[in-house]
Amino acid sequence: MIDRENPHDRVTDVEEERRLAETLARAGRRTAPSEAQLERWSEQFRETLADARAEKRRRWRARAAGIAASVAGVVLVLFMIREPVPPVAAGIADVQVVFGGNRVDDSQGTGRSLVAGDRLNVGDRLHTGLRGGLGMKYRGADVRFGRDTEVVVHATRLELVSGTIYVDTGAAGSEQTDVVVATRLGSVTHLGTQYLVQLDSDQLVSAVREGQIIFRSEQQKRQLSADAATAGQIRVSDDGSITESRKPRSGELWDWAVEISPGISLAGRSPDEVLNWAARESGRTLTYVDEKVAAVAREGRLSGADAKISSAKALAAVEAATRLHFLPSDSDTLLVGLGKL
Repeated sequence: MIDRENPHDRVTDVEEERRLAETLARAGRRTAPSEAQLERWSEQFRETLADARAEKRRRWRARAAGIAASVAGVVLVLFMIREPVPPVAAGIADVQVVFGGNRVDDSQGTGRSLVAGDRLNVGDRLHTGLRGGLGMKYRGADVRFGRDTEVVVHATRLELVSGTIYVDTGAAGSEQTDVVVATRLGSVTHLGTQYLVQLDSDQLVSAVREGQIIFRSEQQKRQLSADAATAGQIRVSDDGSITESRKPRSGELWDWAVEISPGISLAGRSPDEVLNWAARESGRTLTYVDEKVAAVAREGRLSGADAKISSAKALAAVEAATRLHFLPSDSDTLLVGLGKL
């Protein structure tokens, strides 16, 4: 049902104006507000306006804080999802001894000559010259490279491309770390030792004169040990065939490594300590003629500069500064007696 407007209910504009005039006439004229009333109204208006402005500023600050938080959130998300920046590779090997021409190429192919005190990083490719040689500290071990050797340095292994490596992880009982020498024919690891690895165009030769080594390839695994008199040697051909033999613990096979020794400082050491170090460096056994000689070797302390010297110079210094004297013996023994001072 549709409601229809009753014409009698309509109020014309003329009638509306008449009614308004009658109402104002009955009310009469209003008294004009006093100055005090006007001042109160003005004060109330100013207070109301100030409250409105304060509320407006509060809402604006809230919106601004929300926008800032949103922007910060976006920045944080972008920071979290961006590609991580890889850390700069720290030096993992300290060069100690250098002679002849040696160079290193970094992972970007930039080359430079090497001097004692340099540091090598992961990915560096080391080359020793035809008359070169280099000794370094790597993973706590004393590592030496013979002439015409090429090696790539990795975090946990040394990749021998060609040439010869000698590794000394410390005397028995000392703290040791793993050093792996990897080649195209297989890898050599150790069980606390002095050993070398030589890689030629057609074969790999590895020998151990203290402790044990393990050779691993895709097809085979061999463990080799040294004994008190001889070194163990393994020869691996390109075709995978393996032969084992016994070799002297000193001599031609090892002499090149003695020349690259980091040396020893005599200051404050006993003669016995220096003699034991020199004997081990050359693969020989230290033997005293009797206990009296051994007691003299353990007494006192040597003096001198802090600079490190070779095993040959260290032996000469001990003989010059003490009553100890070196006697003729076989090549595997350092025989010590007493002489005149």
